[in-house]
Amino acid sequence: MITLKERGFDHKMMSLLAKVQHDLIEINKEIEDINPYIAAQKLVNFVSERPNKPIIDNLEFLATHHLKQTNEGINLSKYFGYPKFHSIETLRALATQLHLYIKKNL
Repeated sequence: MITLKERGFDHKMMSLLAKVQHDLIEINKEIEDINPYIAAQKLVNFVSERPNKPIIDNLEFLATHHLKQTNEGINLSKYFGYPKFHSIETLRALATQLHLYIKKNL
């Protein structure tokens, strides 16, 4: 998020990305040792249902596109590559794994 902000990512999209992050933090706070499935299901629903799914999909596309566009003119060293945006892809993978785990174990 810092790289996106420093590279001038759209302010409204940054606000949406921050809201998604905040909502995920709130879901994480709801995890209970006795019954973690409730928070897990909330996360699955958050990622896969409206209104969040299209927002998340759009944020992923726009952030990835923005990073690619702003890579021009940046000199790389042999130790560093261009920044990439993998967090939403990872979030979707987690939601898929949670969905399968819940389905299998409940």
